[in-house]
Amino acid sequence: MAVTARARWWSWRMGRSLGRNIGFEMNTVARLLVASVAGPQYTVGMKWIVQNPDILGGQPRVNGTRLSVSFVIQCISEGMTASEIAQDYPGFPPEALPEILQYAADRLSQPDPKLAA
Repeated sequence: MAVTARARWWSWRMGRSLGRNIGFEMNTVARLLVASVAGPQYTVGMKWIVQNPDILGGQPRVNGTRLSVSFVIQCISEGMTASEIAQDYPGFPPEALPEILQYAADRLSQPDPKLAA
């Protein structure tokens, strides 16, 4: 896990000090490092949303990042656009936003088993 944190910090630092292009390339390297040490990914039937019990306590998150689906939804509720999220959180793919919203809608449309009884 220390390699993951170090890779993410290096990616962020390089992106801030040398410009966006280098930051994007370093972020890609960080994603590869994260994938190699994070263990198995459990998809939830979607391209951009995965779960891993070792990352964020198993919360659904955006693939290749440590941004949970709930965090992205919170950003949207505060009025941020996909491009603003991507600017503030390098590595967030703006093209993942429709899938995140669909995932949230699907989860909300399912009945709560605690209330069904």
